[in-house]
Amino acid sequence: MKQKVFPWVVTIVLSMPGITLAEMDIRGVVHVSADVTDDGSVSSATHDPDAIQVASHRSYLAFSGREELSGTVNLIWQYAAEFSADSGSLNDNSIDTQDSYIGLVGGIGAIKGGRLTMPYRQATDKLDIFSDTAADFNHILGINPNSTVDHDLRASNVLAYESPGDKKIRGALAYMTDEDQDGVNEPGLSLSALYDNQALYITFAWQSLAKSGAGGQDDEATKFGGSWNFGQGTKVGLIWESLDAGGQNNDRDAYQFNISHLSGNTTLKFAYTVADEAGGISDTGASNLSLGLFYALSRTTEWYGLYTVTSNDPAAGYGLDVLANGAVGEDVSTFSFGLRHQFDNL
Repeated sequence: MKQKVFPWVVTIVLSMPGITLAEMDIRGVVHVSADVTDDGSVSSATHDPDAIQVASHRSYLAFSGREELSGTVNLIWQYAAEFSADSGSLNDNSIDTQDSYIGLVGGIGAIKGGRLTMPYRQATDKLDIFSDTAADFNHILGINPNSTVDHDLRASNVLAYESPGDKKIRGALAYMTDEDQDGVNEPGLSLSALYDNQALYITFAWQSLAKSGAGGQDDEATKFGGSWNFGQGTKVGLIWESLDAGGQNNDRDAYQFNISHLSGNTTLKFAYTVADEAGGISDTGASNLSLGLFYALSRTTEWYGLYTVTSNDPAAGYGLDVLANGAVGEDVSTFSFGLRHQFDNL
């Protein structure tokens, strides 16, 4: 049934009274990779740890628009849906996994309501040099093994404010409501601040998800990040994060160092990520090493090849973006070869 939903969405949006293609932006991404994976488990008669798979990486289609309400205020809206480019269908619940909202934007910033990426996640999006690939840092950063919460969060029922995007110093604040008061999706607060002058980028973010931690305590996250562009195509980045799910032995720190170098159409990338032991409990940490070569075929299309491996301590089970849960105490790795195309203003 879900496979039939998306074409109807397109038809309905295009047939809305007063909506024309000139007033609406249609954009998206199609991104697929072929991956040779090893989940680190032991081979058996019913399971082979090595596999070849074709994976879609956050391919999506988005409709957005803007209407001038006065000389300084505009109405903005967006509907975006993620789809599986490898199978041509919608995944379970993926119809609303991208940002979809309505809001107002003016000289003092923007207010939005809907399903939104939380400021905590947005703060370091610019620092993820392997974003939306098998080596995306979200398989370690944002994850506390002693918590059920992933702080790399896009959430529903959110009210948000974002300061003007053309300033060097910017900030964002978002409140996730528990509109049903059912104790399932508890309120959350997320905020970020950053400084960006093109060469230097520095950010701070904090997030608290009420009653989501141990024993009903708040699950909190704090991180700092930054990058420096040396010119000549070389950029380095650093992120430090601290997660605390409350109670004893439920805190975890992590950090990443990355470097990229652009020469012509080719970008070489390297990232090293470490998750410290959770709550100081021995053998619960992990590290990840990622290497990649990205080549721009045009302004909107690139192909790449990368290798990424997560090495788990004996009691840890971190995975990869294409292998969410690795074998405890084992290395989990992927060779990934991808093609990504971004389109706009259809």
